[in-house]
Amino acid sequence: MHNSTLAITVALTVLGSERLAVPAAVYGVVMFPLPPRPATC
Repeated sequence: MHNSTLAITVALTVLGSERLAVPAAVYGVVMFPLPPRPATC
């Protein structure tokens, strides 16, 4: 979730583009509810 937040912040403030923030927002929404995968050895 932190990477998505950073990507959205950079897209909106540094680049000034709402369009570039959309993929990061979608990624954050899709990946947030998924539980982490169990480690397999």
